[in-house]
Amino acid sequence: MSAFFGSLTFAYPWLLGLLALLPAFYWLIRVTPPKPKSVTFSAVHFLLQLTNREESTISTPWWLFLTRLLIAALIIVALAQPRLNAPDNLSGEGPLVILIDNDWAAAPIWDQVESRVKSLLSQADREDRLVYLIPLASPAIQKEQRLRGLSPVDALEKLGTIEPVSWHTDPADLKAIAAELRQLESSSFHWITDGSTSQISAADMAETFQSIADAGSLTIYASDGINLPLVMGKPRFENTGLKVPLQNSPSTGEKTGFVLIKSATGNILTRTPFILSEEDEGLDLNVKLPASLYNEVDRLEIQGVRSVASQYLIDARSKRRSAGLVFEEQSNPPQALLSESHYIEKALLPFYTLQKGSLQTLMKADVSVIFLGDVGTLDPDVESALRRWIDAGGTLVRFSGPKFANASTELTPTRLRTGNRNLDGSISWTKPAALGGFPENSPFANLRLPNDVTVKKQVLAIPSVDLSDKTWAVLNDGTPLVTGDAWGEGHIVLFHTSATPSWSNLSLSGLFVEMLRDIGQLSRNHNQEFKAAAPLPPLNLRNGFGDFTQFKQQAEPLDLSGGANGIVSRQNPAGFYGTPDLKIALNLGDANFTYEPLALRKLPATLIPLAINVEINLQPNLLVALILLILFDLCLVLYLQGLFSDLKQKSLSLIIFAGALAASISLLPADAAQAEESLERIMEATLDTRLAFVITGDNNVDQLTAAGMGGLSLILNRRTSIETGTPMAIDLEKNELLFYPFVYWPITTDFPNLSTEAVRKINQYLKEGGTLLFDTRNQNKAGLYGGNIAQSPENIRLQQIVSRLHIPQLETVPVDHVLTRSFYLMQSFPGRYEAGNVWLSTTDGSSGNDGVSSVVIGSNDWAAAWALDGSGRPLVSVTPGGERQREQARRFGVNMAMYTLTGSYKADQVHIPAILDRLSQ
Repeated sequence: MSAFFGSLTFAYPWLLGLLALLPAFYWLIRVTPPKPKSVTFSAVHFLLQLTNREESTISTPWWLFLTRLLIAALIIVALAQPRLNAPDNLSGEGPLVILIDNDWAAAPIWDQVESRVKSLLSQADREDRLVYLIPLASPAIQKEQRLRGLSPVDALEKLGTIEPVSWHTDPADLKAIAAELRQLESSSFHWITDGSTSQISAADMAETFQSIADAGSLTIYASDGINLPLVMGKPRFENTGLKVPLQNSPSTGEKTGFVLIKSATGNILTRTPFILSEEDEGLDLNVKLPASLYNEVDRLEIQGVRSVASQYLIDARSKRRSAGLVFEEQSNPPQALLSESHYIEKALLPFYTLQKGSLQTLMKADVSVIFLGDVGTLDPDVESALRRWIDAGGTLVRFSGPKFANASTELTPTRLRTGNRNLDGSISWTKPAALGGFPENSPFANLRLPNDVTVKKQVLAIPSVDLSDKTWAVLNDGTPLVTGDAWGEGHIVLFHTSATPSWSNLSLSGLFVEMLRDIGQLSRNHNQEFKAAAPLPPLNLRNGFGDFTQFKQQAEPLDLSGGANGIVSRQNPAGFYGTPDLKIALNLGDANFTYEPLALRKLPATLIPLAINVEINLQPNLLVALILLILFDLCLVLYLQGLFSDLKQKSLSLIIFAGALAASISLLPADAAQAEESLERIMEATLDTRLAFVITGDNNVDQLTAAGMGGLSLILNRRTSIETGTPMAIDLEKNELLFYPFVYWPITTDFPNLSTEAVRKINQYLKEGGTLLFDTRNQNKAGLYGGNIAQSPENIRLQQIVSRLHIPQLETVPVDHVLTRSFYLMQSFPGRYEAGNVWLSTTDGSSGNDGVSSVVIGSNDWAAAWALDGSGRPLVSVTPGGERQREQARRFGVNMAMYTLTGSYKADQVHIPAILDRLSQ
């Protein structure tokens, strides 16, 4: 009850002062006439009873008195227009500064953020105030562009270009913004935040916003409680599956969910539940996965969470390699500790899917690296085949030993001396040698050098000019321990000691495991190029939702030289870097960071919940109550006058009551509740062929679109054999799409975010053969963006929408596409505007859609060109081609309808002669 009165406001509160006049109504209420008496009498007796005294009205019953007072009070309160959850009035009279936390942590609550900003802009528009819209975690831009006043309308358009980003807010940027804001005069500041920080300390955040509050009034809009998404760290491949680190945030309760392992095609390989209590800082989730599926893993994500933090992309560096171990049946289990295969296998199992067999078998198998133990001279044919396998991209790793030391082979990274060097013999003056280090060009350069690894025997390399370039590890006397060389597309690596403890204890150390792991990264992945090559350009970056975005002009190349590990930042957002053939993934979970809640209540600011409750106008409800009370009062008066004794009067009163009740119901707002998908609507959609269009929420756009689809339906009925009914409007959250051949979808900058269920319905519609015609309607604005409307707010919003849909690759309409001849022969597709390209999804390999593209995208505003008024006259002029252009737009609409209804029918060869004949006329 207290919450109800806390959210109750009035549009005209001064009218409530009339309630003080209620006592004056007492004199009006006393006009109730006395109740007539029923007396049995004769005329003479009646005359005798007459008196000359004057009678006044009887006193008003208390219940009637209260009813009339209540009616008067309701009239006054209704005139004051009471409302629930009305927006708070903006403080101050100067510019409105809106600061938005738009880092990755804001993604789960972004719908609330946008709603709150729109509410503030709406109030600013009513008060005609200047707006500064400042996202705190945006790409680097010029100072004058960051602090630029906008009208509320322009700010609303800019809001469509702002989205959560995949990096943390930069401390230096925040301080620079605060310094600029302190220069503004008479401004009110509104900070929209998720209530936490991860890159900037809570104390620094408080100090910064304290300085902002000193420059003007500060209002903070924060979500109730801190319940940020889980951060997924780098998964570790193990024999039994994967270990997936999950980092928790300060929350108000336990978190449960499922971790999904997906392949490159989007198939779910496995689904594992998890539970995190409020006290848990995180856990390592064990995900069971067959070893055969390790290399199928493309990404991990937490089901139902749209956040870049709760996803992890897998690139070639993280995939489990398929390795081959040359294995000969030469030892039995009791002698396993004497076999080099035992030590190599134990070192490989944590990181590789291992296949064992002969050298010839492994070269034919799908392995990227082969480990070859102590083997003597190879057969010339086998050695030749092995050389070709290396040139094609394979990696061969060889180990020395007694057989290898006395063999004759050229299949080594460098020339070798015959025999071996003994550092621990009975007549030797030397002692076992320790490790000397790893050169900078070595793939082992980042490994820690242990002190307890020693070598007793080794095979020596013949000194040469390029020996130092091929040396990857040395002993403390400078002689090579590991050498390697690139052959063609592959590599050959040689350990100058054996894989058993007989020559060295290297095989017993953890360093041995790490060295074999890093060597495997060379195969078919060019990992060395990542470390030594030029910085990798951004390839496919992600936003805060975890969706891929095409905008990468603000990102810088990723520099991994010198063994540096990439960390997500404003300069390097999360996503892929490199080229399609040579790319690595940068994930938010690669870096270690912690959440920290903000003590917002300690700041000198007004704290308001971020979520906006729907405003409810109580005036219609009060009017209904008022009519019912007046009716009740009328019935009471009739009762006091004795008019209810007659049955007809009772019937009359019931009729009056029913009529008043109907009138009261009619006063309820028409939009109080919108109907869900009903059986009647489904029948209308299925019994007749109908076109459909998506409701955007913008009344002007929706009305024009409805007129456009109606005009196209009229053209189809007149010119073709298609008989269409009235087009139907679609609310994507409530209505089904499967009944319509194609759906026209106009894009607006503030088109609401789609729920998971709506996305599912759209994807199902596209899968079942439906076609979506997206129209950004902004080709006339191309000049504002240098001829490239991809930077426009409408196109940005379109990319945000389609990033969640399952859409094949897009291409411009080919000159010989079926759409160009499905009814009319045409090569351009103008609408209200004429210059825009038309894109459609490819149909290569598609099944079930009869070769029909599931998505068509353009910017020519076709619905406006099709739109007709009630008299059949065009509603909107077209430019620059006039009525000829309008006719072309109508023909495109006819072709579009015929294309979606008949499929690839006109692609059949039987139509080619007729089409060529028409073209020749």
